[in-house]
Amino acid sequence: MAKKLDYEYCKAAPMLEWLGNKWALVVLVKISEGEPMRFNELYRNIPSVSEKVLS
Repeated sequence: MAKKLDYEYCKAAPMLEWLGNKWALVVLVKISEGEPMRFNELYRNIPSVSEKVLS
């Protein structure tokens, strides 16, 4: 089990924890590439990600 970051010590801890997620950076890169994307477009553009993880 991963150790949770100390939220009192570092205010950026929630964001750092989120970026540590396996798919977070992939989704962030796809979203930032250009035009806004709908959920299904994003789902089709990221192979091997499940709907549950994406939502």
